[in-house]
Amino acid sequence: MASIIQLANDLKLSKGTVSRILNDATAPYNAKTRHRVLTRAAEMGYHPNPVARALATGRTDTVALWTRHLQNFYQSWVINSLSRQTAAGSFNLLIRLYGQYGPTISSPASDSVARPFVLSDSVDGVITHGVPPDEWLARFRGGSRPVPIVVTGGVPSPEIPDFVGLELCTAARAAVEHLVGMGLRRIALFALPNPEDRRNQAYISVMEAAGLPQECIPLREGTRTETRRQFREYVTACGHPEAVFCHNDDTAIAVYRALCDLGLRVPDDVALVGCDGIEDTEFLPVPITTIVQPVEEMSRIAWEFLQRRLQEPDAPPQQHVLEARLEIRASSQK
Repeated sequence: MASIIQLANDLKLSKGTVSRILNDATAPYNAKTRHRVLTRAAEMGYHPNPVARALATGRTDTVALWTRHLQNFYQSWVINSLSRQTAAGSFNLLIRLYGQYGPTISSPASDSVARPFVLSDSVDGVITHGVPPDEWLARFRGGSRPVPIVVTGGVPSPEIPDFVGLELCTAARAAVEHLVGMGLRRIALFALPNPEDRRNQAYISVMEAAGLPQECIPLREGTRTETRRQFREYVTACGHPEAVFCHNDDTAIAVYRALCDLGLRVPDDVALVGCDGIEDTEFLPVPITTIVQPVEEMSRIAWEFLQRRLQEPDAPPQQHVLEARLEIRASSQK
């Protein structure tokens, strides 16, 4: 593989000229010289050395994405969306997990997994989906080279300078009100037992306003297979609700399968609502009503925020909140 020195000798140009043309598209060189360098670099198989470039420029052209886990398809959607944004900007994306599965979401990461995964000088910036442990944030904000961080998902604390929030409350209220408006009375919430979750708060608020009893089934976070088994066991022991409002679409798909196992029909016997808007929900025999999250827009804005922060470290806080929307499909219509 050719080096910059070999290219410079071959072209009879200085090493600095070749380096600037290869690494800076705005460098003030005439089109003929630029074309010579780029053409010969391609012919000689030149590829930039990321370590050398980082030492010379102080930049790695790498962005970290922190996410809690990769267990469901929503997380894959977020990763794919952000990958497209960073690739368009010629950045590498380094993915690391800050959480683990447990009985509840109230303690999203234990000490055993909340270890900062990489030195801050290995990446230029961080986009995190959800709020990671304080230890991770502190390690990247302190030190001689603070790394900019953009938080996405949920509505983070106002003290976080740069975030793109996702507001679920309005759409979640609309989902439960839709079920109540269908004349259903035994409406269950199948979700992680987190009192801070906007979906849970919306369910409780609407049920209280309607004078209906709450039926909260504590979700044990895990695979679709595990969720299917859990819901099937619940129905066997307690009978089936008339409707189920699920924490996310993976949970709703697992519930759908469990209901089929039990010979129950969606929506004739049980209406079903999910949350996230993943593509899978459209491909079932009965498409699932869901709260669609604006993941693509969230990713675009987060990447714009991080790019600006890299270029203008002292820019004012960048904060934007996106609203999710309810999409009613056959699973909740009779």
